[in-house]
Amino acid sequence: MQASSGDIPLAPDGKRGFGNDLEQRRLTDLLRSKDESDCAFLQELTQLSITTRVHIMSVRQHYVERGYFKFLPAVAGENLGQLHSAYALASASPARELAAKDGRSKALAAMLVDTKFNVRRDLIKRAEVAVQDLDRARSVFGATVVGYASVSLAEVQHVAARADLAAAELRALRSDLDVLTPSEADKEPSAEDAGLSQRLLEIGRIPDERTRADALRAALASRLELERRMQPMLFSVRVEPRLTALRQWRDRSLESAADARAKVLELLPDTPEGDKPSPEIARLKKSQRMEQAGALAREAMANDPLDPDLVWAAGHALHFAWPGLESVALFDRFLALEGLRTSDANPGNGRKLTPREAEAYAAVVAFRH
Repeated sequence: MQASSGDIPLAPDGKRGFGNDLEQRRLTDLLRSKDESDCAFLQELTQLSITTRVHIMSVRQHYVERGYFKFLPAVAGENLGQLHSAYALASASPARELAAKDGRSKALAAMLVDTKFNVRRDLIKRAEVAVQDLDRARSVFGATVVGYASVSLAEVQHVAARADLAAAELRALRSDLDVLTPSEADKEPSAEDAGLSQRLLEIGRIPDERTRADALRAALASRLELERRMQPMLFSVRVEPRLTALRQWRDRSLESAADARAKVLELLPDTPEGDKPSPEIARLKKSQRMEQAGALAREAMANDPLDPDLVWAAGHALHFAWPGLESVALFDRFLALEGLRTSDANPGNGRKLTPREAEAYAAVVAFRH
């Protein structure tokens, strides 16, 4: 899927990447290399991740100050993904929410008239997916060099393709996110935005449904037109043709893995999903459920070797039946995906380990000793 320039593998945007014919030996050599160009390549990936996370944190804080997270239930906290998903559903037919006369309706009205918010939404979603993929890919690659984790040749090449796509995405999004970074002037809505937001709330109280819908469309028409005019000016649009096919491959792979993951978690007796399984699964013995879950998880990992749930499930099921290096390798990969290394004195960096993390950590440490 990627091009190459001589012996230098390239990402889909033409920049240096891992390439689509990466092998474990070459990966190990790259990660241990002292060559200036190799170090610069890996350092750029680190910097891409750091700068993107800073952008996302800045946007999240801006939305906190604007009160946008009041649109979500309190238990959701300040989850950008949930905010964008909830907004997407509500903005398709906002009349009912706007009529509520509460914090949710005010937040929705403010987001509807915030042009930068609406243009930024898809960019942030793509950035979050990309930075997660890039971080997980590099963590798993690193764990194959300094830990017990192992990946097959097919998995190495899958992860390399995901990492190269993620890096290309982040390079393309960087300029757009810079332009759309909230400024001091954005801290409070403009008088025009505040007036239009109030107008939407008033329209939401119109009793006749058709009249209300027509009035909302008319009130938002100019904002929607502005958004349409801004989209072609985004830098990432120019790079899009080189990323589309690879992104579609990734999305198909993730969809297939997600379908299998649901079945895997239902098969495992000691998961919330497996606590109330279908009658067909409930008839199986625990050993049978664990065996089937492990086999299905390992099969599904071909579609998503970066899915922590699948990797944990494969290790958990195998460790139940046959604890040893193979299950420990899966547990070590899971820990890498969670950002944990067993070589650290405090692997959670002060945070409490989840039961799954604690199980994997204990298994890897016990095997080492």
